[in-house]
Formats: sequence, C-alpha cells, structure tokens
Amino acid sequence: MVGLRQFKKKRTRKKILEVSKKLFLDKGYDKTTSKEIAKRSGLGVGTVYNYFESKADIFLAIMSEEFGIEEKYNLDEIDIDNNTVSDIISEFILSYIENISFISKNLIREIIFVAIKSFKTKFKLFNKLMQMDYKLMDKIHKLLLLLKDKKLIKKDFDTKEAVEVIYGSIIYEICLYAYTDDTNLNETKENIRSKIKFIFREN
Repeated sequence: MVGLRQFKKKRTRKKILEVSKKLFLDKGYDKTTSKEIAKRSGLGVGTVYNYFESKADIFLAIMSEEFGIEEKYNLDEIDIDNNTVSDIISEFILSYIENISFISKNLIREIIFVAIKSFKTKFKLFNKLMQMDYKLMDKIHKLLLLLKDKKLIKKDFDTKEAVEVIYGSIIYEICLYAYTDDTNLNETKENIRSKIKFIFREN
C-alpha cells in the first residue's frame, strides 16, 4: 500500500512538472499562474502546494531536472594522467553542458530572463537560482585543487579567480547559444573549450 501511494505521488509530481514546463515555454514564467498549473494538471491549487511551495519552486525543480544539477560526476574517475589541464577541465564542464541539447532555446531564454528579473524583484528566488551555479563552481574549484595537488597546476595559481573566469565564459557562451538562432551546441562547446585553453595558456 505504501509503495502504491509513493508511486501515485511520483506520478502526480511528474505531471505537475510536465504541465508547468509546457506553460512556461508557451506563456513565459510571469504569465503562468499556479492556478493554471493546477487546472491543467487536473488538481486543486492546494494539492499542487503539497508538492511545491510556490511557482518558483516548480520552476527550480524543472531546471534542476533538465540541467542535471545533482551529483553525477566523480572526480576520482577523471583520467588525469593522459590529458592536458584544459582538456580535463573542458571534459568535466562539457559533461554538464551536454544536457542543454535536451532543452529548447526558448526555455533557456526564459531561465535567463527569470534570473535577471528576480535579482531586482525576488532576491530569494535569484539566490536559489544561483545555488545551482554555485554547486557547479564548487565542483570546478575542487577539480582545480586536485590538479594542483597533482602538480599539474602551479602552486601559486589562483584557483578561486580561475573559477570565476571559467564560469563567466560558460555563461557568456550559453547566452550566445540561446539568443543566436544559427549557433549550435557543438559550436558552443568548442568555444568553451577554446576559452579554457586560453585561460590555461595552452593555445
């Protein structure tokens, strides 16, 4: 009985996310209401709030699932001995970027729009959005420290500053990809790879 209840809860949660994603794509974040999400899901608003605290939390859940933010990359599995520093870091980052291929450019634009707007009007939401980026930045930093321990990066190399520059490059290329119709994901990945080579002076 418990198993059936859990199955139904998972199915309901999935339905809410599927309906919400379509509405966000069709109407945009601001014009989509919790009431409409509930109605399209065949649920009451109160039931939707049993699964998510707010529309913002639904949006964040969609982002988390689409981008694969959760832990999935073990630093111990990285082939450090047979690659350059830029190749190691590029492969690590591009394993996350690959998930963009499953997301429409419209949704990426909506994510960027919500992030920018929430900085001014809903800082709590902006902070939640940034938490996912902070996770990625933290992983990149840990990788750089590992490479430093392996003496592949100089001892005095500023890893924190490097993370900020790498992150800035990723965001720039993702924005360019999202807002330029004729830019494909392979070009974006190669541009990121090229910038990382430049950062580590491997051009």
